[in-house]
Amino acid sequence: MAAGRKLRSLELLSRRRVELDKSPVWWPAPEWREAWSPDQRLCAQITHFADVMSRQSDAFMDYEAGHGAMIDPAAADAIMANCRLLGDIAEREPSLIVGPVQARRQHWTRTGRNALPSGEIQAPRETEFIVPSSALEHKPGIKPFHLGLYTSTATSIGCSMWKVLFGPRGSMIYPRPWYTWELEVDRDVKVAEIRGATEWVEFVRTRARISDGVVRPDWARIAREFDGIHVTLPLIAAAQGFHFNTAHGVIPPAFWDVETTFWVRWCFSSSRLVEAVK
Repeated sequence: MAAGRKLRSLELLSRRRVELDKSPVWWPAPEWREAWSPDQRLCAQITHFADVMSRQSDAFMDYEAGHGAMIDPAAADAIMANCRLLGDIAEREPSLIVGPVQARRQHWTRTGRNALPSGEIQAPRETEFIVPSSALEHKPGIKPFHLGLYTSTATSIGCSMWKVLFGPRGSMIYPRPWYTWELEVDRDVKVAEIRGATEWVEFVRTRARISDGVVRPDWARIAREFDGIHVTLPLIAAAQGFHFNTAHGVIPPAFWDVETTFWVRWCFSSSRLVEAVK
């Protein structure tokens, strides 16, 4: 990139796709990769996705494309439709790409960042669950952290993409200890499947709260219609960090990083501790 020139949004997203499809330096030579088991291959693929997307931060986007980088959702989806990495992951874990959410494989992890003051090892509880309501959402967020519950799907190799995002030793954002529970869904659930930037924009646009030209999801309204929303990898790859224009204003960027389900209603009958990493 020439000194001082900001990348256009489509250029930046095309470069993101190239980076996703490029073998990272820690992968073995191709002839050695052929000997990988399916589990090893999937682990490497989802680790690479999480690593690339974790670098697509707000500061990174501002540096590369300028503040408020805007992109057309259909064009963004078209670029990521040719992403080889997403296609490879879909062969082994299609629910991460196209859904539906695997209701019986949802993992929730308590890290050192959200540890209880008492040090007690405690699963999420319904008594602490906050259902979105208009009274609580004075300024609704694209990804609110004080409402609902976030989970990620346990893959066939046992871990969710959250665990991959944490890294092998943790970080300042996700310090150890980690305690992971598998949550049992107690009924049929209605989950909105969001499989791309176009679907995300339409989902927000038709369930929006608008303030000062900013269009955000009306989570209280969404909670009356759905139990949760499932954020898949094509959406994350195509939309992370970008603004989207609508007739009523701009949808600000979200930073989901990895496959996630945001539950806006409590749907769980029990939990089982499946891993403790101290």
